Amino acid sequence: MLDNLVRISTLTLQLLSNQPNLPSEQVQYREKPIYAAQVDGKTPIEKLLSEGEKYLDDRKFDKAIASYNALMQLSPKGQARIKTLHGLCKAYFEKAENIQFDAPVDSTGYYTKVVTNCNKLLELPSDLSIKRDALLYSAMAYWYGLSEKHKNPKEAEKRLDDALSYSRQGNMKDDVMEFIMFQLGRVPFENAEFDDRFKIDSSESAFKSLIEEFPNGNFFTDAKERLSKIPEIRAIIEANKKYKKTK
Repeated sequence: MLDNLVRISTLTLQLLSNQPNLPSEQVQYREKPIYAAQVDGKTPIEKLLSEGEKYLDDRKFDKAIASYNALMQLSPKGQARIKTLHGLCKAYFEKAENIQFDAPVDSTGYYTKVVTNCNKLLELPSDLSIKRDALLYSAMAYWYGLSEKHKNPKEAEKRLDDALSYSRQGNMKDDVMEFIMFQLGRVPFENAEFDDRFKIDSSESAFKSLIEEFPNGNFFTDAKERLSKIPEIRAIIEANKKYKKTK
């Protein structure tokens, strides 16, 4: 899923610790901490970030997770921290997606870690595209990835709506935006019949917008098919309301 969105990578932590053993009285003259040492013109943080991006591209999920977790141990700041958390969101999400049909839902805890890291990322000042990614990944984890105890489709709907808002603010009319719109229609479509917190009108609006804005999109056919079924679902919802009044 999200093949259009992300390609994941990882790296192995390689911290240099080949400093000579200094007498105790000389230790005070070391001016830089060991994590600031450079290799090939890069600090360990820069090197790990570069390798992490490559592992994501190569879809080496386990290595990506190990690398970005190693980066977090170095307490990166500013853009380095944003990139590290963003990498973790991607890596955990794609890892979970890669195994979800071979294991019980979130038995590994990967989707929960998606939400944890995305929430940390949302607390930082970052570009609209980064915030959109964090909202999207965490929304999908809430929608179908978390265990039944933590599953929260209503939170998923809210985050998808926020993600769409960021897409529009940043004029990001792309495959990601189309995917968000489809999921924004899908959540109430699959819940409105049984849960009155969801409105089938919201589903109808999302699918109509997708069809109008992405007539050649990847989800055009699916959106159109679901849109055709909404009158039937609306009739069931109304029948259920009448039945409840008679009880």
